[in-house]
Amino acid sequence: LKKERRVYHSLAADWLLEQGGERAGEFTALIADHLARAGRASEAVGYLQQAGDRARRLYAHQEAISAYERALALLEDQRDEEGAARTLMKLGLTFQNAADHQRAQDAYERGFVLWQQLAAADHPAGLPSSVQNLRVYWPEPVTVDPVHAVDMSGAVVRQLFSGLLAESLGDSVVPDVSERWEVSDGGTRYLFRLRKDVLWSDGLPLTAHDFAYAWKRTLDPATGSRHADALDDIKGARAFRKSLVSNPEKVGMRAVNDYTLEIEFELPVCYALHLMALEMTLPVPRHVVQKQGPSWTEPGRMVCNGPFKLQAWEPGKSMTLSRNTRYHGRITGNVQQVELVFSARGPEHDVQSLYEADLLDIVQLDTMAPEEIRRLRQAYAGEYHRRPRDSVWYLIFDVNVPPFDQPRVRRALCQAVDREKLVQLSRGGLDLPATGGFVPPGMPGHCPGIALPYDPQ
Repeated sequence: LKKERRVYHSLAADWLLEQGGERAGEFTALIADHLARAGRASEAVGYLQQAGDRARRLYAHQEAISAYERALALLEDQRDEEGAARTLMKLGLTFQNAADHQRAQDAYERGFVLWQQLAAADHPAGLPSSVQNLRVYWPEPVTVDPVHAVDMSGAVVRQLFSGLLAESLGDSVVPDVSERWEVSDGGTRYLFRLRKDVLWSDGLPLTAHDFAYAWKRTLDPATGSRHADALDDIKGARAFRKSLVSNPEKVGMRAVNDYTLEIEFELPVCYALHLMALEMTLPVPRHVVQKQGPSWTEPGRMVCNGPFKLQAWEPGKSMTLSRNTRYHGRITGNVQQVELVFSARGPEHDVQSLYEADLLDIVQLDTMAPEEIRRLRQAYAGEYHRRPRDSVWYLIFDVNVPPFDQPRVRRALCQAVDREKLVQLSRGGLDLPATGGFVPPGMPGHCPGIALPYDPQ
């Protein structure tokens, strides 16, 4: 009888997967339940993770906690320490979203134990070193200074620098330079304990002082950072950024010692740990920045702590990143160099000839014209891969010019737009129509199937 039940649960799971289609994501918890009861634990874990991620984004805390705890039990049975560690991070984030800071800390502590065990174990066997560069068609970065990095520049900066935490799948974060943290005072105070084995690429140790210096440099009005306001929830940060206070020591961040960083927020912030994985919170080598000034980001002078170093930059042509042999990560990859071939190198129609001549390994299509996107997707259908990105494309109208100065006209236009056709014509079908409001899929607050009904003035 037990065996028959497993068969029926397995059939039910397969039927839901087959019939669910695009709506299968709504039934992840049910699918996971059938898979678990069918004895298909490995598959069940994936769907429980998806169910937890979806519930967490909708702020359904108890549903998310239940899904993660069930996934955690299965992972522990399978002795999957890394999977369990990542799940504990998600569980901690969920408790934190629900303002249950003690249970969040308990989950984090259990995760820290596993992360440290993984760090102490032998690193995973890597692939043989690659003797060929990875060549990528890429828009030229505006800068490689974390304090100014925006848009596609940020993706390059993330290859050069590592922060306190790192982003992980499922809208999560995991320890990076910080090996553990403590949350106290009702969720307003964070104490980050840094690893002592993290070095800058010039061999000097990375310390908490580098983080404190970097963040205050971001907030300094003289720096002119475009995203300094992201740190406004830190105590005293807004006042310093707006020149209401001139003393940077009034900002609620300080290096307690070389390997302990304290951050104090004005109020509890549920996304505080996500903030620690963004570009504006990456460390910079203060010993180099203070000595070299603005030229510290030039090849030959730049010092970093990420998986790659800046080897060369030919404006308008290419940028070369080389492996950082002092990188502290468990998994270091096998690519020795990455060459970014800039889109300004020539007309867009030259991209296909470069790819066909084996001069490019990866081509980013999202910056090309719709007709070019369609042509390349058809020409290389078997080599085309689509990945999600949390971003929104939108049109802006001057509301001071008739007829868009009338709210009723704007609302009528919003109602009249064929969203599916707009995506096909303007973006070559590369993106999805905004049927879930302004917040894109994969971000907390996204409401599937809900379109903006009117222009909110």
